[in-house]
Amino acid sequence: MQTFAAGMVKNFEQSWLPKPLVQLFGHTLPFVELIIGSMLIVGFKTRWANFAGATLIITLLFGSRTIENWEAMGMQMVYAFMFYFLIAKQQDNIYSLDKNNLK
Repeated sequence: MQTFAAGMVKNFEQSWLPKPLVQLFGHTLPFVELIIGSMLIVGFKTRWANFAGATLIITLLFGSRTIENWEAMGMQMVYAFMFYFLIAKQQDNIYSLDKNNLK
């Protein structure tokens, strides 16, 4: 975990983002991704998880833009499209635990 956060701080050295903010984001990102991913896989609070995931992707896109990492932004745009699709089609989700609350 420490290695991942330190790698993010090193990657963002040329960015105008404050180092403590990048370090905090690096420490929390894996846990946030795990929680959002688990909620989507299980189908629990899918509307909230979709919007949280989309917000996370927007945050990652913003960070990648500050260091001009265009390759990462391309992949993140694919994820952004997938979250758009999940949000647009969530009323069709008949397999989730909260399927009755999505309409």
